[in-house]
Amino acid sequence: NLLDLVSHSYLDSAAGDSPQISYADLESRHAGLIALTGGVTGAVGRLLLEGQRPAAEDLLLRLAKIFDGRLYIELMRHGLPEEEQIEPVLIELAYAHNLPLVATNEVFFADKGMYEAHDALLCVAEGTTVSRADRRRVTAEHYFKSPAEMRELFADLPEAIDNTLVVAR
Repeated sequence: NLLDLVSHSYLDSAAGDSPQISYADLESRHAGLIALTGGVTGAVGRLLLEGQRPAAEDLLLRLAKIFDGRLYIELMRHGLPEEEQIEPVLIELAYAHNLPLVATNEVFFADKGMYEAHDALLCVAEGTTVSRADRRRVTAEHYFKSPAEMRELFADLPEAIDNTLVVAR
């Protein structure tokens, strides 16, 4: 199902668009899959950032129905204001609808020492300069964290860390 969905997302998306699938595709090809909500860049997170909590909650419930018992509300902590803005609402929705939390970390480089090099590579890839304020950026926290670092980062939500093992299994 995962391979079918990925193939479908690339083959059926318009040229120049990001690969995408419909909810109908998810409804027909969800067996055997686990879903995460995607943090601030996922559909639920984006709706919350736009101030559309009712729509975000409706979508979350739709996904929970599709991925019955296999949907996790994803939390990330890279120090981004958007993450801090929606995290309390995501936690509230998780508890209100008995959905598990999972802690994740979006990784762009191996360790903190590679942050500046990665930042420069982003500039090269986008044809811009480091001094430009309006360019794509990630934080120094987008490195590959150890299990101990993740446990410390999410010490207030140990179940979110424990669920990373559930997902991995």
